[in-house]
Amino acid sequence: MPKSNQVKGGVTAATALASHSYCASQGGDASDDGMETLSSKVRRPLPDTPTKIPVPFKKLRGDEEVSNPTILAAVNNLSAMLQELNVQMKNNTVMIAEIAKSVEFNAKEIKDCKSKTLTLEKEVTKIGTENANLRERVLELERYKRRWNLKLRGLKEQDNENTRETVSQILVKIAPQWTDKIDSIVDSVHRLGKKENGRHRHIVIHFTMRHFRDELWCLTKGSAVCKELNVSFAEHVLPADREARVAVWPQIKQAREAEFELLPSGRRFRLPQCKLNRLKNSFVPHSVSLLNKHGGR
Repeated sequence: MPKSNQVKGGVTAATALASHSYCASQGGDASDDGMETLSSKVRRPLPDTPTKIPVPFKKLRGDEEVSNPTILAAVNNLSAMLQELNVQMKNNTVMIAEIAKSVEFNAKEIKDCKSKTLTLEKEVTKIGTENANLRERVLELERYKRRWNLKLRGLKEQDNENTRETVSQILVKIAPQWTDKIDSIVDSVHRLGKKENGRHRHIVIHFTMRHFRDELWCLTKGSAVCKELNVSFAEHVLPADREARVAVWPQIKQAREAEFELLPSGRRFRLPQCKLNRLKNSFVPHSVSLLNKHGGR
């Protein structure tokens, strides 16, 4: 091999080994090893692994050392916060206990109110039933009391009139046999409602005995005195009874014209003979019985 080539090869190997000095082994010459490696062209395992150069640690902002007084102050603040939180928890516990007592008290009150409401509902129902019964009894008493009354319609009303005297004269004309005892027959006489211009109020006549009333009621039918004075007599019935009669009267009239005949008195109707209770309680016989019960006409 020429000498120039050897020198050139040696320089190149020395330069490479100088740049990789970490590859040198302990106690040996790096240039000789490099020359031997390059000359022999045999790779030998490197004794050490290359590592990066360590980077110096840089402190970040805020990572300054904290002194003991600062730590103690933070601990004291934390202790104060815990104590305040403990006080708040105690207060909340007391408030929750009071709320629980209030809820329990309200629950008892609601329970008492429910029981009282149920009792009041029962009492109201009972009072409603009693009220309905009392109303029915009052109507029945009023209905019974009016059986002694007759209503005179069509008599003109005069200023400062003596209603009792005027009615007594009319009754004497209809029943002359009452002339001497008319004062003991008629109990009271009065007009109904408030006085209004252009309207003649009806007159209610209350008799001392019912048979006097029934006798006059029969005499007024077809009376010439009534036709002459243009007056008429009628029963003094309750408004509810009057409405019921008006509602049922067309059917009674139809039944009277179709099947039934008047009794000789001309005031009541003859009931048909019914052997079965089913027929006796049917509409037509029951209607005729009701009509006869209230006077026929």
